[in-house]
Amino acid sequence: EVVPCRYDEVRALRDGWFAVRREDKWGLVDEAGQEVVSCQYDEVRDFHWGLAVVRRGDQWGFVNQEGQEVVPCQYDEVRDFHWGLAAVRRGGQWGFVNQEGQEVVPCRYDEVWDFESGLAVVRLGDKWGVVNTAGEEIVQCAYTKIGVKRKIAKLRR
Repeated sequence: EVVPCRYDEVRALRDGWFAVRREDKWGLVDEAGQEVVSCQYDEVRDFHWGLAVVRRGDQWGFVNQEGQEVVPCQYDEVRDFHWGLAAVRRGGQWGFVNQEGQEVVPCRYDEVWDFESGLAVVRLGDKWGVVNTAGEEIVQCAYTKIGVKRKIAKLRR
């Protein structure tokens, strides 16, 4: 018996983890059957880059494999990590957080693409630009069309 029979529902996740539900709240159990994240969230997702997406009410955040909420549930939407950063949306604006919960790219963009080859395409109004994993806008949001592939940007004013 890996997961004790004290939960209303158990779902297998990757790498030996289980999402468990008690009453209406979800938590996480490791492969040894230890409840690492108590049943306190309205939704939990699989681990990516050592962090799992969690939802409390209508706010999203991330917990680590030790059960700590490293990115507080304060975002309207979150995406999985790519290149060590996850896109997060608050108040209609997008930015990026790192695995320690720091907002490396502040939530100020209207749209963001996930990082690829260390770069992410961002949109401010109707203009596009590019940010790097350090949070620097290396291509200003001044272009009507943009594409990035293997650190090569195609731009159109």
